[in-house]
Amino acid sequence: MTELVETALARPEGMSDWEAWVYYKQIERRAKEKQKELSDSTKEYVHGQGDAVSCGGGSLHYVSTTRKKAKDSLKLFLHDKNLLEMCQRDDIDLSKVNQLIEAGALNENEVNEHIELNESSHLRFKPN
Repeated sequence: MTELVETALARPEGMSDWEAWVYYKQIERRAKEKQKELSDSTKEYVHGQGDAVSCGGGSLHYVSTTRKKAKDSLKLFLHDKNLLEMCQRDDIDLSKVNQLIEAGALNENEVNEHIELNESSHLRFKPN
Protein backbone atom coordinates (compact mmCIF):
# COMPACT_ATOMS: atom_id res chain seq x y z
CA MET A 1 0.00 0.00 0.00
CA THR A 2 2.79 2.45 0.92
CA GLU A 3 4.59 1.85 -2.40
CA LEU A 4 1.37 2.50 -4.29
CA VAL A 5 0.89 5.83 -2.50
CA GLU A 6 4.52 6.85 -3.05
CA THR A 7 4.25 6.05 -6.77
CA ALA A 8 1.07 8.13 -7.06
CA LEU A 9 2.76 11.05 -5.27
CA ALA A 10 6.00 11.00 -7.24
CA ARG A 11 6.73 14.47 -8.59
CA PRO A 12 6.72 14.47 -12.40
CA GLU A 13 10.08 15.46 -13.88
CA GLY A 14 10.61 19.00 -15.02
CA MET A 15 7.91 20.62 -12.86
CA SER A 16 8.68 23.85 -11.09
CA ASP A 17 7.76 24.17 -7.40
CA TRP A 18 4.58 26.10 -8.15
CA GLU A 19 3.52 23.62 -10.85
CA ALA A 20 4.13 20.74 -8.43
CA TRP A 21 2.08 22.56 -5.77
CA VAL A 22 -0.85 22.85 -8.22
CA TYR A 23 -0.38 19.20 -9.22
CA TYR A 24 -0.55 18.01 -5.59
CA LYS A 25 -3.51 20.28 -4.87
CA GLN A 26 -5.40 18.65 -7.74
CA ILE A 27 -4.49 15.18 -6.44
CA GLU A 28 -5.72 16.17 -2.97
CA ARG A 29 -9.05 17.45 -4.35
CA ARG A 30 -9.62 14.33 -6.45
CA ALA A 31 -8.65 12.05 -3.54
CA LYS A 32 -11.21 13.77 -1.30
CA GLU A 33 -13.88 13.30 -3.97
CA LYS A 34 -13.05 9.59 -4.21
CA GLN A 35 -13.06 9.26 -0.40
CA LYS A 36 -16.50 10.85 -0.25
CA GLU A 37 -17.81 8.45 -2.91
CA LEU A 38 -16.62 5.47 -0.84
CA SER A 39 -17.58 6.83 2.56
CA ASP A 40 -20.98 5.18 3.10
CA SER A 41 -20.00 1.72 1.87
CA THR A 42 -16.72 1.84 3.80
CA LYS A 43 -18.46 2.90 7.04
CA GLU A 44 -20.96 0.07 6.61
CA TYR A 45 -18.17 -2.46 6.00
CA VAL A 46 -16.00 -1.34 8.94
CA HIS A 47 -19.02 -1.25 11.26
CA GLY A 48 -19.90 -4.79 10.19
CA GLN A 49 -16.37 -5.96 10.96
CA GLY A 50 -16.56 -5.02 14.64
CA ASP A 51 -15.85 -1.31 14.14
CA ALA A 52 -12.20 -1.75 13.07
CA VAL A 53 -10.20 -3.12 10.13
CA SER A 54 -6.47 -3.11 9.44
CA CYS A 55 -4.33 -3.23 6.34
CA GLY A 56 -0.68 -2.62 5.47
CA GLY A 57 -1.02 1.16 5.64
CA GLY A 58 -2.89 1.42 8.93
CA SER A 59 -6.30 0.83 10.42
CA LEU A 60 -9.78 2.28 10.08
CA HIS A 61 -12.06 2.69 13.07
CA TYR A 62 -15.82 3.33 12.96
CA VAL A 63 -16.77 6.08 15.40
CA SER A 64 -20.40 6.74 16.29
CA THR A 65 -21.51 9.74 18.34
CA THR A 66 -24.85 10.86 19.69
CA ARG A 67 -25.42 14.48 20.62
CA LYS A 68 -28.28 15.47 22.89
CA LYS A 69 -29.96 18.83 22.54
CA ALA A 70 -32.83 20.19 24.58
CA LYS A 71 -35.96 21.01 22.60
CA ASP A 72 -37.69 24.31 23.37
CA SER A 73 -40.44 22.35 25.12
CA LEU A 74 -38.01 21.21 27.85
CA LYS A 75 -37.98 24.71 29.37
CA LEU A 76 -41.73 24.66 29.81
CA PHE A 77 -41.63 21.08 31.11
CA LEU A 78 -39.00 21.98 33.74
CA HIS A 79 -40.84 25.19 34.60
CA ASP A 80 -44.03 23.21 35.28
CA LYS A 81 -42.05 20.96 37.64
CA ASN A 82 -40.48 24.03 39.37
CA LEU A 83 -37.01 22.80 38.34
CA LEU A 84 -36.10 25.24 35.57
CA GLU A 85 -33.86 27.48 37.70
CA MET A 86 -31.83 24.49 38.87
CA CYS A 87 -31.14 23.38 35.28
CA GLN A 88 -30.54 26.64 33.46
CA ARG A 89 -27.48 28.76 32.85
CA ASP A 90 -27.54 30.43 29.44
CA ASP A 91 -29.35 27.38 28.14
CA ILE A 92 -30.57 24.20 29.80
CA ASP A 93 -27.77 22.15 31.35
CA LEU A 94 -28.56 18.56 30.42
CA SER A 95 -26.11 17.21 33.00
CA LYS A 96 -28.23 18.85 35.73
CA VAL A 97 -31.33 17.31 34.17
CA ASN A 98 -29.60 13.89 34.30
CA GLN A 99 -28.77 14.44 37.98
CA LEU A 100 -32.44 15.15 38.68
CA ILE A 101 -33.42 11.97 36.82
CA GLU A 102 -30.94 9.96 38.91
CA ALA A 103 -32.26 11.58 42.10
CA GLY A 104 -35.80 10.57 41.15
CA ALA A 105 -37.10 14.14 40.78
CA LEU A 106 -37.78 13.64 37.06
CA ASN A 107 -39.00 10.70 34.98
CA GLU A 108 -36.49 9.80 32.26
CA ASN A 109 -39.18 8.85 29.71
CA GLU A 110 -40.98 12.17 30.19
CA VAL A 111 -37.71 14.10 29.80
CA ASN A 112 -36.71 12.16 26.68
CA GLU A 113 -39.80 13.49 24.91
CA HIS A 114 -38.16 16.92 25.16
CA ILE A 115 -34.66 15.87 24.04
CA GLU A 116 -33.47 15.81 20.45
CA LEU A 117 -30.85 13.18 19.55
CA ASN A 118 -28.49 13.72 16.63
CA GLU A 119 -26.52 10.62 15.69
CA SER A 120 -23.54 10.73 13.39
CA SER A 121 -20.67 8.48 12.45
CA HIS A 122 -17.32 8.85 10.79
CA LEU A 123 -14.18 6.88 10.10
CA ARG A 124 -10.90 7.51 11.89
CA PHE A 125 -7.69 6.45 10.16
CA LYS A 126 -4.68 5.48 12.24
CA PRO A 127 -1.50 5.06 10.19
CA ASN A 128 1.03 2.37 11.13
